[in-house]
Amino acid sequence: MKNGSDNIAKAIRALPYRGPRAGFSARVMAAIAKEQSSPVAGLIGAAELLVAGWSALVAFAAAGLIGSNWTAIAAFLIQPGSFGRALDLASARCAMLAGKAVALLQLAADLAAAAPVPAWQEFAAAAFVSAAVIYTLSGRLAAQRI
Repeated sequence: MKNGSDNIAKAIRALPYRGPRAGFSARVMAAIAKEQSSPVAGLIGAAELLVAGWSALVAFAAAGLIGSNWTAIAAFLIQPGSFGRALDLASARCAMLAGKAVALLQLAADLAAAAPVPAWQEFAAAAFVSAAVIYTLSGRLAAQRI
């Protein structure tokens, strides 16, 4: 049995194979180091991470919306012309929201330019705006969820 395994090992060692040219590993490692040291590579990596995170968030939200309203969505999609009406409504709402956002930003710029405000008032205003956004996006009070 020992002689058979020795013959196999000799046959394997006798097989012709091609190896990489001399210095191949050094060139590959130098190219990797050059790519990693580039400041653009860090920005590209951060952008990729940001896009992946937002994509996952949108997919998760869409899955939740579709999962909770799948019967209404299916009934909506069966009706003829419903997709076009929904697209018209969505575009009108987006235009309205864009106008409101521009007006809100203009108001904020006017308020910021009016007079300097103490830090505690800025903090209170930021807390109020944050609470309003959270309440608006949640759709109902936390006490109603319990």
